[in-house]
Amino acid sequence: MGQTRRYGVEAGVNSFIPALFSSIDDWSFAANYTYLNARYLDSFIIQNPLNNDVAAQVGAATKIPAYRSIFSKHRSASSSGGACR
Repeated sequence: MGQTRRYGVEAGVNSFIPALFSSIDDWSFAANYTYLNARYLDSFIIQNPLNNDVAAQVGAATKIPAYRSIFSKHRSASSSGGACR
C-alpha cells in the first residue's frame, strides 16, 4: 500500500459524580472527539470491489478512507448508462 501520513487531534473529558440523586447510585459522564486526516503518499492499484473486471487507481494524496472518491466514477458511469457525470 505504500506510505501514509496521518495527523490529528484527540480530546476527551469525563466526570464522575458519586451519589448524584441518592446514596446508592453513581453517575459517570464522558465526551470524546477525534479529528484525523490521513492520506496515501504513494499511488497504487487495487481490486475494485464494485466491479472485479476493473482495477482502481489510488492516487497519491488521496484521503483515507477513500472508498467514495476512488469508486465514484465507476458507479456513476454504470448507473447513468455509460456517461460519466
